Amino acid sequence: MTNMQTAYSRIQSSMLVLRTPCVEVTKIFHQSEGSSGCRLYLKLESEQITGSFKLRGAANKILVEQIKGTKSFLTASTGNHALAVSHIAGALGVSCQYVVPTSVDAMKLDVLKRHVGAENVVLHGNDCVDAEMYAKRLAETSGACYISPYNDDDIINGQGTSGLELLEQCPDVNVVYVTAGGGGLIGGVGKALHGRSIEVVGCSPSNSHVLEASVKVPPPPPL
Repeated sequence: MTNMQTAYSRIQSSMLVLRTPCVEVTKIFHQSEGSSGCRLYLKLESEQITGSFKLRGAANKILVEQIKGTKSFLTASTGNHALAVSHIAGALGVSCQYVVPTSVDAMKLDVLKRHVGAENVVLHGNDCVDAEMYAKRLAETSGACYISPYNDDDIINGQGTSGLELLEQCPDVNVVYVTAGGGGLIGGVGKALHGRSIEVVGCSPSNSHVLEASVKVPPPPPL
């Protein structure tokens, strides 16, 4: 059993994460003669308990750390990851502190403060990078376990369980479009689908294509 399959069994057994639906939304028929067209499905992670796929990684990470005896956690987030961690931490009875940038969505910040207590929320920096660097320093000095929003094997394996579900729900899939924010979801889904004849396409908003720019191969130097 692979690490991701283990993560899938772990979070399913915990009953902390929903198996989200995969629904057909429309049929798209190509105009070219002889084309059989394609069918379009959506994997509705928006129906997850906290409204995003982030719950999967948070559940897997905290459950793995609990096996090790870890009791104190610290994380950084712009909203969805913090809400996911807070839900799992609350369900499992572990303590966690949350560092969020000042640019965080006001509604998400209000929900987080009401859920975990304003005293456990620290506002720092203008963006997620500032918040993450500060959270890592706090974790090092306090001894708490830092939960990365994306850059962690347990998080990636947790997010990738959505890909394993997709294979069960839509076994004939041949192209999967995945958001490419910090890379945790697309990394996990790519890992889940690895070795199959399935194309994985990363998608980013035109005004926020940081990952695309990060992995873009620079042009060769002039001769």
